[in-house]
Amino acid sequence: MARFNSQVQLSEDSDSLQREVQRLSDFLDKCPLLDGELIEDVSIRARSGGIQQDTIVSHNLGREYKGFIFVNSNNSYPFESSTLNNQKSKRLILTTLNSGATTVSIWIF
Repeated sequence: MARFNSQVQLSEDSDSLQREVQRLSDFLDKCPLLDGELIEDVSIRARSGGIQQDTIVSHNLGREYKGFIFVNSNNSYPFESSTLNNQKSKRLILTTLNSGATTVSIWIF
């Protein structure tokens, strides 16, 4: 995000407004939720014979993800698999309890 640069002003109101904009800019720079990637139309593998199936979702954050939010689902919402993920800087591992096909969109940050 672009850094806010305050301008020299002559009025107290202008200075006050710039301070508030600066506070907002600082908050947005530090908000981890904004530094993410939308991954759309991810097909989640359904359970097979009562056994959960893992689905690996690759991301391009260039770092370990901090969290994720499902922004859309056509059936049910999967969850993070208990399978050990030693490559969190490259992938997320999801699973579902649903026996039907599920397609989701994920905001990963």
